[in-house]
Amino acid sequence: MADPGNRGAGVPDGAVAFFDLADGLKLALWPRVSLAREAGVELGPRSPTELSLGHNVRSAADVDAAYGRALAAGASGVKEPHPTFWGGYAAYVQDPDGHLWELVFNPDLLPPPLSEPEGRGRSNPG
Repeated sequence: MADPGNRGAGVPDGAVAFFDLADGLKLALWPRVSLAREAGVELGPRSPTELSLGHNVRSAADVDAAYGRALAAGASGVKEPHPTFWGGYAAYVQDPDGHLWELVFNPDLLPPPLSEPEGRGRSNPG
């Protein structure tokens, strides 16, 4: 069965593969050269801590908000929020430990709506 989240055609330097995890979490695997090009950073030497963490949100406005929160929390802006060539909207930040984070709205891979935590927003008939 073909994975509809696997993008190969039209992606410079190779494909990205998506894997569904629990509760709407997705794992995306990119070739190093593709990730460097996508994020707009220099391709550096291999490192044991080399990875990108993606935070998938429900709208372009959510990307903008997450980008602002990340900067306020001490992250460095790498690539400001922008429309992507594949129809989404994304930004990149680097956390204080140097890890690269993609803040992304992908209309084809929306996370599930947030639900109310137990005991919040509900009356307790107690």
